[in-house]
Amino acid sequence: MSQLARYIHRLPIWIISIFFLVGCNQPTHGLPFDPNIEGLTLVKLATGDDAGEAINQLHGKRINIVKGFVAHYKAGHDKAIIWGSEAATEEVAKNQLVVMIHKMKHNRRSPFHNYRTLNMNDHKVIAFDGMGRVHYLFRNNKWLYWITADAKRIDKIFEQVCKPL
Repeated sequence: MSQLARYIHRLPIWIISIFFLVGCNQPTHGLPFDPNIEGLTLVKLATGDDAGEAINQLHGKRINIVKGFVAHYKAGHDKAIIWGSEAATEEVAKNQLVVMIHKMKHNRRSPFHNYRTLNMNDHKVIAFDGMGRVHYLFRNNKWLYWITADAKRIDKIFEQVCKPL
């Protein structure tokens, strides 16, 4: 077999190897941020259809999202949850956030109170309290996030979620 024939014969193996190596460097967790948050352990992660179902169940109706996730964290007795959903456009995400806040504020049975607006890392964050936790709702481009955590941890979680991959 000639040198050229051997090279051509091995070419598919090299191409497959390159795709495999490139794929190994991609995040496999399905989150738009690094899931490693100092002091917390990721104990459960829902992505794909499971996350979509959980998000729809939270809202009590079908929400139009491209994709989503629900990440559950734990540290001793402390727990944190990050809900995330990607809208089709930034405009849709903005509208979803406005509607969500409006419905929560005007629902007499809502367990949430003490709404306030914070400016953190160039993001407008709607913060509120309820169910023994602090909650942050905010948008990052087409992504909407709801972080639920203890007051001492929520800022650190927010910082991690806002870091680009």
